[in-house]
Amino acid sequence: MANYFIHSGVRKRHTALKRRLAPVNAALVQHIGGLIVRRSRPVSVSQAKVIEILAQLKVAEAEGRLELRTADGRLVDLETLKPMADVAPASPPQPNFLPDSAARDLPAGMPMPLYQEGTGITQDTEAPSLIEQSPGEEDPPPAEAKVPSLIRNKGKRS
Repeated sequence: MANYFIHSGVRKRHTALKRRLAPVNAALVQHIGGLIVRRSRPVSVSQAKVIEILAQLKVAEAEGRLELRTADGRLVDLETLKPMADVAPASPPQPNFLPDSAARDLPAGMPMPLYQEGTGITQDTEAPSLIEQSPGEEDPPPAEAKVPSLIRNKGKRS
């Protein structure tokens, strides 16, 4: 004899439309054939018990409240009591990025350096100067550093 598990479908997303179309709102705790089925607590039943409550299971499954599954988690077809074929969900399409190309940069054909940082092979190695100086002008002598004096209790309580 095969063992089956009755799972609650009350909070599952794939049964939301069935529950919305059902005439009565589904409670979180389901009672079927003397069994109590709660969320995340499947109930183990024998094949004889499934045949006994099959009519109630069909109604509950049509309303999205309960699901009958095998021990390995596959859904069971209530007409034949055989596991349904596993249908692998389609994976979402992978993004198709365009390859990075200088030809698509604006303006097109702009020369690009060969390295992200530093100097490329074809670039000059001269560092840019921050301040432009005229040819006859010299740097002014550095100013003497003023030593700060320490002032204590400048009008404040200690």
